[in-house]
Order: sequence, then structure tokens, then C-alpha cells
Amino acid sequence: MYDNGLGVGKAPEKAFQWYRKAAEQGDNQAQYTVATRYMHGLGVQKDFKQAVLWLHRAADQENIKAQSDLGVAYHNGFGVRQDDKQALYWYRKAAEQGSSEAQYNLGVMYLKGQGVRQSKIVAKEWFKKACANGDKQSCDAYQKLD
Repeated sequence: MYDNGLGVGKAPEKAFQWYRKAAEQGDNQAQYTVATRYMHGLGVQKDFKQAVLWLHRAADQENIKAQSDLGVAYHNGFGVRQDDKQALYWYRKAAEQGSSEAQYNLGVMYLKGQGVRQSKIVAKEWFKKACANGDKQSCDAYQKLD
């Protein structure tokens, strides 16, 4: 309601407060939303460490987007120390549940040998899965490895 201004004026800070209440009660979608709000500074000051904390809470409850975003955080060192092993762990968890973004990112890590033994064969397998899930970038990467 406060997010979209339905029946009230848009109020990002108020929306954040409501998402935070739901997140604290264990709602994994609200936890993910709180994390993204911290990442982008929507209704709250940007804080990557808080974002990662809330991503972990949502990811631990099998929120696939949170798992994939944790992979990105660890891969790039956003709010955490850069850690390819953790990035692989979270990407794989999301990828095995069908996240095309995580599948693509796993493909890139295998292609570049980041945290794993470099393997164009394994990279191609992940790009193929992501392509089958509709990710155009993965289709392009898959074709380049053909």
C-alpha cells in the first residue's frame, strides 16, 4: 500500500517499516524485500551489511532470489569479504532450484575458474540450463562455447 501509493501517498519509509515487521516475524519474502531495500536505499539508508544479514535469513528459508543474491554478494564482496567458495555455494543452491541468474553465474565461474577448476564443459552445461529457463545472456554464452 505505502509502496505503490494505493489509497495513500507513496511513503517508502513507512513501507520499509511494515516490511521489516513482517520480516522480523519470519516471512521470507519480506526478509528478501528488506534486504533489497537496504541494498538500494529505498525507504532506509543503504547498508550492504544489513542487506546481507537479511539475505541470509531469507535464503535459509529457501528463498531462491535471496540465495542467488547472496552468491552475487560473496562473488563481488558486497557487504561481506569476497569469497568464491561461498558464492559457489549460494549460486548452486539457487541454480539447483531453477534460478537462471544463478545458473548463468555458475557458468561464468566455471568458465573463468573462479573458486573451481576451470571447465568449459561444466560452464556450458550451466549456460544450457539457464538458456532453457529463458535467459538470453546464457543462450549467447552457450552458443559461443559451441
